[in-house]
Amino acid sequence: MCVCDDVEVLNYSVLQANSVRLCWNSTGTALLAITAADVDVTNQSYYGEQKIHYLAADGTNDCLVPSLKV
Repeated sequence: MCVCDDVEVLNYSVLQANSVRLCWNSTGTALLAITAADVDVTNQSYYGEQKIHYLAADGTNDCLVPSLKV
């Protein structure tokens, strides 16, 4: 949840994350939430897993950003 001047702007639930980094765009209308977990539940990575979530501040759009497999 993001609160600006005691008004809830955004509410989004992320499961299985130990930490999150929020990166707002310059106008404050959207953000990328970069989540990290110490354990990769799929056992595909020894280093845990990271995900990027896109969220519009007005609540009209949110999604998990697909990762590129290299």
